[in-house]
Amino acid sequence: MKHALFGIVAACTLLAAPLAHAADGDLVVNGTAIQNPTGCVPITPAESDQVSVQNNTNATAMVYTQADCQGEVTAVVAQGESVEINGASIAVS
Repeated sequence: MKHALFGIVAACTLLAAPLAHAADGDLVVNGTAIQNPTGCVPITPAESDQVSVQNNTNATAMVYTQADCQGEVTAVVAQGESVEINGASIAVS
């Protein structure tokens, strides 16, 4: 019985966990291409006031006000779109 319960809990945990994978394509941040980005992409402090983002991936990019993809989302950049906005990090999903 304990083994069956453990199996059910383990299966639910695996199904609930988000699947992390790299986006296909390039995310261009201030003219620098990041190939197949994944997770949170930092923006160097010198660039954090105004950032240019061109999303040439198959995923959505979200620009955040703080490092480590924290704070408010200042822009959602869909596939094929470009923005110039204030930001400190970019999440690709």
